[in-house]
Amino acid sequence: MENHIMRKPFVRKKADDRRSEIINEAYEILISKGYSELTLRGVSKKVCVSLSTVQYHFPSREKLIEALIKERISLYINDYKNIESECRSENKKKIFLFIIRYLVDDCTKMETCVFFTQMWALSFIKKEYKYFVKSLYDHHTDYLKDSLLNAFPSMDESIAADKVMAASCMIEGSLVHFGYEIRSDEETVKHKENLYKELLKLFDMNEFNL
Repeated sequence: MENHIMRKPFVRKKADDRRSEIINEAYEILISKGYSELTLRGVSKKVCVSLSTVQYHFPSREKLIEALIKERISLYINDYKNIESECRSENKKKIFLFIIRYLVDDCTKMETCVFFTQMWALSFIKKEYKYFVKSLYDHHTDYLKDSLLNAFPSMDESIAADKVMAASCMIEGSLVHFGYEIRSDEETVKHKENLYKELLKLFDMNEFNL
């Protein structure tokens, strides 16, 4: 008896779709297995395309890492814009608090902890990676500083920059403290609330809360 196998029709993806798929798979490999396992060949197997297809979009692992970081920057920018859009009826100080709350919530996600620790490690491997990682942090701190100055227009820009740098260090430290361990919901909530309160003190916003 003859076997009839139903095959899905081959669908050629658009270049942008394929590029995004490659970046997404590279990100999954990075946070699940680490940089040492992130290779163009490994990504090609995950995406089910030839190595030459991956190399067409990203000739080297460095180019793939650069694109991956740019993608993360775009995602964060989109999240910030969504916060602003959803809170446009609120005053500027409240919007700033929503952004802080978002960053506090984000830094306790396992995915975020793994991603940023991988980024720290990469910045010591190659000069190019250090530049890519710096661009990620610059986007974060620049956006946070602009939001702080919108909330407090009379604040000196240098003071705003110092406060944002201190806040970034607190959040980064939180990533290290929270780490890779699986925490209970109670521990996670307590950690986030304590960090949020300390950030309110830093920005002289104790009277505000969400």
